[in-house]
Amino acid sequence: MAKIVLSADELLDILHANELIPDQVTEIDTEGEEIKLKVKTSWPVLKSVRVSVRFAGFEDGHIAFELVTNRLIDTFDWLVEKMVDSLRLSEHGGRWEYPALYVDVNRIVRGWIRGVDIDDMTFADGHFCITTKHPSRRNSSADAMSDTDAGTSCLPSL
Repeated sequence: MAKIVLSADELLDILHANELIPDQVTEIDTEGEEIKLKVKTSWPVLKSVRVSVRFAGFEDGHIAFELVTNRLIDTFDWLVEKMVDSLRLSEHGGRWEYPALYVDVNRIVRGWIRGVDIDDMTFADGHFCITTKHPSRRNSSADAMSDTDAGTSCLPSL
């Protein structure tokens, strides 16, 4: 198990570097507990829409973000649905259920690193706190062999 703390900016840089944010999503910024972003559309009249999402939780390997709604967004929820469809979320490990976005982070992580799952994730004060686990080790870390166990050292002998 490891605990990793990343600022929202650091995590966004990693996601961008690995092309895990759809091209239509730009100008991502955090403000308090909200993540603000601009989503480009394919419509000539409305070239982009600014939206805010709030971290809603983490469960069963899925991070949930809730769209910060207002009367205007609620009135045009059909427009939001069309905009989200253009993002092809399933290709990025996500699914949309108005007003929530769910992302299977373990599917994404397994594309980078084998043998690590995200066990928990929180977002507070502009930082993501990520707790990892080894998928085949569901017991406590006390059960895991250390590099000093007899005959199991991964360190070179002296």
